[in-house]
Amino acid sequence: MIRNSPLALERIALILAVAATSVAALAWGAPGMVAAAAGAALGCANLWALHRLAARAVARVIESGSSAGGLGAGAVFKTMTLFALLWVAVGVFNVAPEPFALGLSVVVVAPLAAGLRVALAEEAA
Repeated sequence: MIRNSPLALERIALILAVAATSVAALAWGAPGMVAAAAGAALGCANLWALHRLAARAVARVIESGSSAGGLGAGAVFKTMTLFALLWVAVGVFNVAPEPFALGLSVVVVAPLAAGLRVALAEEAA
């Protein structure tokens, strides 16, 4: 079993963020690199916030035995904040949407890669 899989997820997200930023720099130049870096930073912050919300909810359930009702409210607030930041980045700061989306794709690819890593490690054990 792999320990600290949330830390592995954050590590994989950072590696993918660097890779996406590098690809965007090659494909779109400096403006694409900045846009991809902004998207990747936002994606990594989103994963970090989600991890902290889930950890807090699990700790509350273990500690008191009650349900994790605050998790839903926290997730809604986090999502609304993410949407507002996306709008500000693309609408106000006019970052290039394609490389920004490439950087933001860290949110989708990192959990898939971390899950694949855990599955392959368990299969090998």
